[in-house]
Amino acid sequence: MSLKPEAPPPLPEGWDLERVRAQSGDASARFLSPDERMVVLDSTPRLSEYIELNPVTIIDFSSLCLVRMDNDAAWYMGQVEPDGSILCWGSYGDDLGKAIKAL
Repeated sequence: MSLKPEAPPPLPEGWDLERVRAQSGDASARFLSPDERMVVLDSTPRLSEYIELNPVTIIDFSSLCLVRMDNDAAWYMGQVEPDGSILCWGSYGDDLGKAIKAL
């Protein structure tokens, strides 16, 4: 029985991990499995109300992340918390290149 390599998460057309690394200047940028992370959006920072998100793509840039949902083309920025969950604080639009520049 042969094991198939896991398919990379969905990225916009023309993008792959090497381009993400080149654009960000972070050679260690990597995908995180959305199935293994709790991802929340801090919708009201003063009240700490969190909305759980359903990501399809998570790109880790040395603890800062860009996250994309299954029903939303926007990239959300966040950070990996000590427990491994990801806390996002806002949308950075649907252009991956612009979101990377905002890191």
